[in-house]
Amino acid sequence: MELFDITPILTKRVLFWDESRRFAEAVLHTNMDEYRRRNQGNAEKVKMDITIGKYAEFAVYQHLLNEGCSLSEPDCMIYDKKSKSFDADLSCDDGLKYHVKSCRADSTFPISWLFEHRDKLTHEPTSKDMIALCVVSEAKEVRCAIVRALDVVDMYSAPIRKDLYKKVLYLRDFQV
Repeated sequence: MELFDITPILTKRVLFWDESRRFAEAVLHTNMDEYRRRNQGNAEKVKMDITIGKYAEFAVYQHLLNEGCSLSEPDCMIYDKKSKSFDADLSCDDGLKYHVKSCRADSTFPISWLFEHRDKLTHEPTSKDMIALCVVSEAKEVRCAIVRALDVVDMYSAPIRKDLYKKVLYLRDFQV
């Protein structure tokens, strides 16, 4: 699997980052309990994680538009924790559903993407489910690979951090 550059042009990069940061500020209160439950109570880190995730979603959105896909815009609604779902982040008019996952390029952990165990994407994906695996650099550059969810069902691993009840896709497992 090869990561390709989908970094938005500078004007869009600034717009998308600002919108993502505003979204993170607004939605933080709906995420902190879940992060604290995992011993991750640093609000600034949580905001950055949310910002990076939404920024990657905007970058994938722009990439798919550039490729000619007609699709839904990134959802910036704020949901209470009971209303959150594992629905796709972006849906194309051809029926493909894109689940955007992101990680930081400068993480102390190997490049990887986390998934909830109860997310059907990890054990019962449909033929229409796609995963956009994004790596976001400190300079807000985005590298991405888009894979069919059905093709990676057997590639999920346990996280390095044993206290996380998650499934993980590691970049190293894609490289032969």
